[in-house]
Amino acid sequence: MGKKELVAATLLSGLLILLLSNILWKVEITGVPTDIEKKITKELNNSGIHPGAWTFSMDSPSDIQQNLLKHIPELLWVGVEKMGTTIRLEGVEKIVVKKEPVSGPRDLVATKKGIIKKMYVSKGRPLVYVNDYVEPGEVLVSGNLRENENVDEEKEKNNRPYSFLLKGK
Repeated sequence: MGKKELVAATLLSGLLILLLSNILWKVEITGVPTDIEKKITKELNNSGIHPGAWTFSMDSPSDIQQNLLKHIPELLWVGVEKMGTTIRLEGVEKIVVKKEPVSGPRDLVATKKGIIKKMYVSKGRPLVYVNDYVEPGEVLVSGNLRENENVDEEKEKNNRPYSFLLKGK
């Protein structure tokens, strides 16, 4: 075997190593449920990111992250990291808390005993005033407004400020 064959084999193996090191071999997705993982995989496939894809043709990790957050509304955050021939994605699912609707006006009730130092009531009818002593469970502001009477008129009539700062034990 001559020197030409050895040089050609060395160059060919170097070229093969270079080509194989620029192919994406693995995509790891962690931190999300399987249904969202399937959506992420589908979106990555649409973007051309799958095992066997050239790393030259892929977007940067920050572009991949923005694309996933834009197209998958269930994701709160996703981290994209390229490590050699592997892309690792770690996601956090949004947790949607459903608030139950407020069923009409509510009363403001004291939770501890104390003396009212300041009051500010924007809506409602105050039942206690500054320097009043209150017990736990006592209604401070009624949520039901009297008919034909506005809160602003009541403020002017009583000439007392309606903000609360309860100092207690």
